[in-house]
Amino acid sequence: TGNEGVQVDMKRKTFREYRCFFFIKGGKWIAYDAIEKVYVSVSKVTQKVYTAHTNHASVFADTEFNGYLKFSNGVKVHLFSRRSKEKLLVSLRKLAHSLGVPLEDNVGQPVDR
Repeated sequence: TGNEGVQVDMKRKTFREYRCFFFIKGGKWIAYDAIEKVYVSVSKVTQKVYTAHTNHASVFADTEFNGYLKFSNGVKVHLFSRRSKEKLLVSLRKLAHSLGVPLEDNVGQPVDR
């Protein structure tokens, strides 16, 4: 019944980060000059899980890849995350192609033009 995402209106040069509850989207539209790039960043994610009957906890660590959209004024918007960089790049390539912007990896090297 709920989700969140990013919408970009290229004709009006506006974007919004929205939250959707029961199919009603809410979020403020913000104007932008240009979209600079789509890029990939990496982060470590840890989760602490306690057992049901004891006070013992286990910590699970994983690497997560995040996709971002960067505007010319420096604003960065988180798009989505995946555990697999390859799966993330498949989605980001389509997005970068439709926006007409470059796709870069987490160290700033070009992936696609």
